[in-house]
Amino acid sequence: MAVSFPWTRFGLWWALYLLATPVRADPPTLTLRCAGPGTLDVPIEFWAHLSDPGTPGPYIFRWEDDASPAHWNEVSTDQPMNRQTFVYASRVYKARPLRMTVLAFAEEGFYREPLARASLDFEVNEGLSGSIRFNGSVIPPTGLLASDYVNALSLQIHDPATYFRPNLTTYYWFINGTFYGQMRHNFTYRFPPGHTYVEATFIATHVNKPPPVMSANATVSTQQLHQSLKSHQSPVVKFGVSRQVIESRRSLSALKVKGPTWFRHGELLNLILECDGSGPWQYCWSIKNSGYNVTGNETCVDPQTLTPHCKFPAVWYFRQSGTYDILFILSNGVSRIRRLVHVNVYDVHKQMPVSFVVVPICSILAASVACVAGIFAFVTVRRNLSVEIADFDFSQTVNPALAEDLEYKTFWERLKDSLIHSFSNTSDVFSSISSASSRSMSGGGSGGAVGIHYGSMT
Repeated sequence: MAVSFPWTRFGLWWALYLLATPVRADPPTLTLRCAGPGTLDVPIEFWAHLSDPGTPGPYIFRWEDDASPAHWNEVSTDQPMNRQTFVYASRVYKARPLRMTVLAFAEEGFYREPLARASLDFEVNEGLSGSIRFNGSVIPPTGLLASDYVNALSLQIHDPATYFRPNLTTYYWFINGTFYGQMRHNFTYRFPPGHTYVEATFIATHVNKPPPVMSANATVSTQQLHQSLKSHQSPVVKFGVSRQVIESRRSLSALKVKGPTWFRHGELLNLILECDGSGPWQYCWSIKNSGYNVTGNETCVDPQTLTPHCKFPAVWYFRQSGTYDILFILSNGVSRIRRLVHVNVYDVHKQMPVSFVVVPICSILAASVACVAGIFAFVTVRRNLSVEIADFDFSQTVNPALAEDLEYKTFWERLKDSLIHSFSNTSDVFSSISSASSRSMSGGGSGGAVGIHYGSMT
């Protein structure tokens, strides 16, 4: 607790002494402490320790507080330390902050040499104080617990003087406002994920006096219980309340790594990591030399926070090939996982691809075959091709008698020629018929008449 130097009734005398006494090179230091906070009717202890007094003693310690009425006591001892116990009775004092002042002197015959002075602020309360413990230890300042286990809840009463009898202390437990009954032992409870409000009300006695009995009933409220316990409070019976807000989370059990851990130099490391448990989560990762051993003491200096899902990438470019170890650290406040992932970055010897040789050669061969096939087809077609030349000079090939028909004539000239030609052809026909009839007549005289007669068949 903080130490201060108030101005009391000894201040004026002390100032005069300091003006008349030479200053020490290393003045003594007086340290005060107490087992506070205190409780009305319960003894409270104080300790004073004088460092580097400069004299062998004996020493005088003068104790005084600012209560009304004040406590005052003076003790002479050969040791540079002293312990005092004070009781603030509830019939005289009220619960409030107080200050204790101690002056230390060196006794030299009939003369007292002032050595040091110190003051200490403390509180005196009406009820007891205590702290809720989980599985025998104080809950962390973060208020986080794992939901995977059944927790044993207990209450440690602040009673440094062992004034109360532990076997006569009774506890009343409330979880999220629900009363779970009266008991004199630890209370076991499995906290679900999320926030939980825990309140422990207790009553302790200095004598064998039975506490009030309260059965487990969901309708009992903390106000009703406190009123009932206050009515039983006395100088030998005290009650107190301790409250705690708990956040429960599922522990981490696995960290999955997805992605290639063997890849060529020049490619990126690209891993995806997933975990279980309940968040929020905090993570970090770093690259270690191959063969790194996890000590279990590694922590994150500047962690990244994940919410609402535990999934994050790990991307990195390695300038040099080789083998590396990557250390991943993941925590959600109630558990921690350290995972070492081994990666191998290998070199690939550069050589000309086969396609750079095969493709050009195949292309040249295909072009050559196409050229030869084209030339062969051209020669074949040229050889089998017959060229016929048309000569439209009909005057040389047509009968000369008809040559005059090919001459250019007008329409009327051609019409005239056609009429003349028609009449001339008619004369020729009649001439042919007359000659045929005369030959028929002459032939009939020698061989008899031969012909076709109607009504007969030959």
